[in-house]
Amino acid sequence: MTSLSHLDLSGINFNSSIPNWLYSFSRLEFLNLRSNNLQGTISSAIGNLTSAISIDLSGNELGGKLPRSLGNLCNLREIRLSYNKWSQEISEILESLSGCLSDRLEILDLSHSQIHGHLPDELGVFKNLVQLSFLDNSISGPIPVSLANLPSLTYLDFSNNLINGTLPQNFGQLKNLVNLVLWDNSISGPLPVSFGNLSSLTHLNLGSNQFNETLPQNFGQLSKLETLYINSNMLDGVVSEVHFSNLTSLRTLSASGNRLTLKASQNWIPPFQLDSLYLRSWNLGPKFPPWLCSQRHLQSLDISDTRISDVVPPSFWNLSSQFQILNLSHNLIHGEIPVILSASVIDLSSNHFKGPLPCISSDVYVLDLSNNSFSRSISHFLRFRMNEQKFIGYLNLDKNHLSGIIPDCLMKWNNLGVLNLGNNNFSGSIPPSMGSLTGLSSLHLYNNKFSGTLPSSLKNCKELVIIDVAENRCCQTDTGVWLCTLIKLINLPENNLIAMNPRYESWMFCWFLGNLWSYLLQKDFKAS
Repeated sequence: MTSLSHLDLSGINFNSSIPNWLYSFSRLEFLNLRSNNLQGTISSAIGNLTSAISIDLSGNELGGKLPRSLGNLCNLREIRLSYNKWSQEISEILESLSGCLSDRLEILDLSHSQIHGHLPDELGVFKNLVQLSFLDNSISGPIPVSLANLPSLTYLDFSNNLINGTLPQNFGQLKNLVNLVLWDNSISGPLPVSFGNLSSLTHLNLGSNQFNETLPQNFGQLSKLETLYINSNMLDGVVSEVHFSNLTSLRTLSASGNRLTLKASQNWIPPFQLDSLYLRSWNLGPKFPPWLCSQRHLQSLDISDTRISDVVPPSFWNLSSQFQILNLSHNLIHGEIPVILSASVIDLSSNHFKGPLPCISSDVYVLDLSNNSFSRSISHFLRFRMNEQKFIGYLNLDKNHLSGIIPDCLMKWNNLGVLNLGNNNFSGSIPPSMGSLTGLSSLHLYNNKFSGTLPSSLKNCKELVIIDVAENRCCQTDTGVWLCTLIKLINLPENNLIAMNPRYESWMFCWFLGNLWSYLLQKDFKAS
């Protein structure tokens, strides 16, 4: 046993402190104790593992201070301490790892470890580091200039901390960086021009910070870059074709939540083929960007609130079958929709679309066409592929010019959780098949011309929380007793039908439930 070189005890669930006998294997090179619910501290006896090359203690409940004897493990190349409770200052941890170890360590993972304090200049003494992760801690202060002294670094993740200040201008010296993740901090100032020297970068995530000014033009020289996240910053100014000139490998561009203006020629064809594009709140208008029609692999697109006041060209609608997420909301886009919509999540709300409602495939799960000028009947929309089961869970047609009766054919729409047909010109009775929507939690039929009684079949909607048929011509109903018992909030003014379940005291609570899906649609659909 004393000659043991590899020991993997991961996932055994010791549920105790680290056994002392583990510290006696002086020839042990690889030790894996991850995911064992280990508790307590690391003994200074760990310094006996003088042959150790790799130690993995991640995914436990370890705490206290790291012993200084770790710094004497001169052969150690990799130490993984993530998902523990060290509760130490980062400067103390790095001091414990100093010594001969600092000259040889290649991988240091302290993510999700409850560490805090300012990043010290001493970080620069770990000159052979290849991978460094402090993800999801409470580290504060600026990134030290000494970080540029780590020329071998390929992976750096400081995301979800409290880091502030500006980025060092010498960042471009880290020419071997492949992955750089600084997401969700408070870093401010301009993006360093030296970023253009990071020629090995494939993944760059600077989202959810406070970067300002504009995007450096030499970003366009990062030919290996595959994913770029600069969303939720304070960037402004003009972005041109030059910024993308050599981004031939780019697949994901997430830049929503900035105030950038894209100026490109009408015949510009980007050098990339994107899978995901998020440009919410950019200025892309007033014309619909013709270069989008060249993106033959695009699956997720958000160009909401981008000042487009144009018709959508047929060449773009021809691509629509490939989308999983499509968000064109909060523009001034007009014209009709000539295709069957099939994306899982579709938000075309707050535009000037007109004509009949577009038909949808069974793949659609969220559809928001509210605040447009769609007109005519809804019959063709509900009867399209009538025998096909619909999986849509959220349908919002509020504030349009739709009219006519609601046909009694909702049996295949029983996955609906939220249905909003308010502020239209629907007439006739509420169809009995509305009761087949057994997953329905929120029903909005307000400000129409419905008449007759509420169908008793609604008692089958056991999940119903809100029903609002205010400002219609509905008569009183003999089902009011069960309805009041079932529903948490009933809003029926102007119908002589008013009831509220006394268990719910706040209208705000019900408003929140009714608008939850709408809120989710405003978020970026990305992993930033």
